[in-house]
This record gives sequence, structure tokens and C-alpha cells, in this order.
Amino acid sequence: MQKARVAIIGVSGFGNVHYHDIMRAWKAGLVDIVCATVINAEEEAEKCEALRAAGCELFRSADAMFQRHAGAVDLCFLPVGIGLHAPLSIAAMRAGMNVFVEKPLAPTVQDADAIIAASKETGRFAAVGYQHLYQPQIHAMKRAIVDGRIGRLRAVRGIGLWPRDRTYYRRNNWAGRLSGPAGWILDSPVNNALAHYINLVCYFGGAAPDAMADVATLEAGLYRANPEIESFDTAFLKMKTAGGVDLLFATSHVPESSLDPVIEAIGEAGSIRWTPEGYAAQWADGTSETVAMSSPEQIRDNIVAALLARLRDPQAPIFSAERGRVVTSLVNTAHSSAPIVPVPLEHRFWTPSETDEKGRCVWRGLQGVMDRVFAEIRMPTAEDFPFCRNGAVAKPAEMTRFERLFTE
Repeated sequence: MQKARVAIIGVSGFGNVHYHDIMRAWKAGLVDIVCATVINAEEEAEKCEALRAAGCELFRSADAMFQRHAGAVDLCFLPVGIGLHAPLSIAAMRAGMNVFVEKPLAPTVQDADAIIAASKETGRFAAVGYQHLYQPQIHAMKRAIVDGRIGRLRAVRGIGLWPRDRTYYRRNNWAGRLSGPAGWILDSPVNNALAHYINLVCYFGGAAPDAMADVATLEAGLYRANPEIESFDTAFLKMKTAGGVDLLFATSHVPESSLDPVIEAIGEAGSIRWTPEGYAAQWADGTSETVAMSSPEQIRDNIVAALLARLRDPQAPIFSAERGRVVTSLVNTAHSSAPIVPVPLEHRFWTPSETDEKGRCVWRGLQGVMDRVFAEIRMPTAEDFPFCRNGAVAKPAEMTRFERLFTE
């Protein structure tokens, strides 16, 4: 079998995960690592040395790499900042490279559409790094829902509470930002750290085996407890599909304690509860089943295997840019229809963390609110907290271009 020729841009931050993905594939004899762009080569000297030992040519500039290796790379890994997803994906495809871009697909729907257009123009694919959508257990869960094993689907709800401290927001120049010198970023828990899980809610809510949810309406509540960031750190998103299925996603970076993501698909005669460890199903016929997820390394190897299969077979499944656009449209719709409401001082406090003496901001009482909205599949109200101010119900299908944040 001919080895795939791969490239990577960025090996720091989450790029470290992509770096180890391609190094494992290289050691297994599956790929040749042709080239890499590493702008912080001094900080990543050990990785650069390993890449050179693998026969990889290093660059400080992505443009220079694209120019030199145009037509000579099959697949480019792009674990880069959100604002760079569209320009680098498009440039890579125009240089003859297929693309694996980190989630989210792009900050705006117009950026997403530009990636999709470039893919069609060049004949190269753009796969998106929503890692769970490359896993057989997730596909099996979706098939069970579509096949009616829990009865008619009524709702899909998701929750995830991951505390993030000042170190998290200071790790780069775009964390917690809405925009930068080059344009929109729209970083947030929904559009970054926990984007995987709203994506799963939308996937499980889709009417067909490979379909994402056709979201007809969205109501968003966006809140910022941490006064040091520009974007929101807490979100409540209530949606309804064209087929009448209720979807809910609630998430925060300022909870009192951490809660790993939970997603539940609720049918008229059964349910499935998913966590990162696996899923537990109560089937409509009265039986039950538990299925474990793969190890973190196997999950990553499954992604690489799917990408390499797609290089060999244009019909092999990937998580496409077209499907990745769904979450982007929801994020844009939320930002355009709901204000980012500051959490009053008396409802928040700072607590030390392992990496920072001042530590992280905490929204006092948020845990109880999250428990209630998740259990009842609803938006928060003024009875949950007095400064509650959710946005108007909006239609994501009408979001064809994101121009501005919510205005009165």
C-alpha cells in the first residue's frame, strides 16, 4: 500500500495531539511526513528534531510550505487558531492538499461556505476534527436512534461543565476573544472546548443515519462571569428541529465543580445516555446495553485511519465541512440573537487553581441552575437567577452571513 504524504501546521497546544497522531502513523509505516510549519521552532526543538529525523522539511511560513510542496502532499493537518481555519484550509486545498482542520470548522458561516466552495473548486476534501464522529460506537448509537430502538425520538440534551482558569485564557492571543486583527474568532466553550458535544447533540438529533439535525429554531442565553474575557463563558442553547425534536445544550467554564459531558437521547419508549466512557441504553423492548468507548489513543488512530481511507476511496466516510457548518451556523445565530450578559459581582468570585494564585472565576449557584435546566430541557428564567436575559427565538437557516453581534 502506498504511503500517504502528509503535512502539519502547528505542533503546540492541541497541535501536540495532531503531532503525535502523525508520528504514530509514520512509525506504523502508514505515512510519509513531507513538511511542517512550526513558527515557534525554538520552543518545540525536540519535536522539530523528530520531524527532521522522519524526513520532514520544516518551514516558518505556511505560505512558503504551500508554494514549495504544492501538488506533493496528500493531506494537511491544521490544528491552528479558529481565525486561521478558513484561510489555511483554502490555501492548502488550492495547493493540492486535502485538509483535516480542527473544530470548529470556521468562525462564521461565510468562512465555512468559502471552505466548502474551495473543496468543490479543487476537488480536495475538507474533514473537520469533531473526533467522536469518526468512532464506531457513535455511529452505532445513531443507527439505534434512527432505527427506533428507543421509540420515536423526543429530545436530545447535553451538558458539560469544564472549569477554566486564567492560564487557559492566556495560553494564546485569541482565547476568550470575539475578534482579532484578521476578523471574527468567536471563541467560547460552545465554539471550542465543548464544541464536540453540541455537535454530538446535533448529530444524534438528525433524522437520517448520516444527517445532522435540521434546526428550525434556536433560543440562546449567553453569560459572562469572568470579567477578564471578551466572549461568553456560559451558554444555554434550546433548539427545535424541523421534525419537532427538542435539543438542549448547556455548558460553562465557570462552574463550581467540573462535570464531564453527558448527552442523552430520549425516546418515547427508551433512552441512551452517553459519556466519554461509553453509553448505556434502555431499549424499547425492555432490554438494556452498555458499550464502552475506545481509549483516547485509539480514538485518535481511528480518525487517521478514516482520513487515509478517504484518500484511497472517495466514498469512505469523513466528517465533512458541510456537516461541520451546522455548529458554526448555530454559534453565529446565538451571537446575533442574544446579548452577552455580565454576571453581577455578587454572583461570582475567584478561587485559586493549580496554575494560578488568583485562579479561576466561579459563578455562585450555577451548578443548581444547570441541573434544573438539563433535567427539564428548558432555558433558564428569572426564577433561576434574577439577571436572566435570554435572546429571542431565531432561525439558523436564515443565517447566511454573520456580520455583527447582537444589538438592541
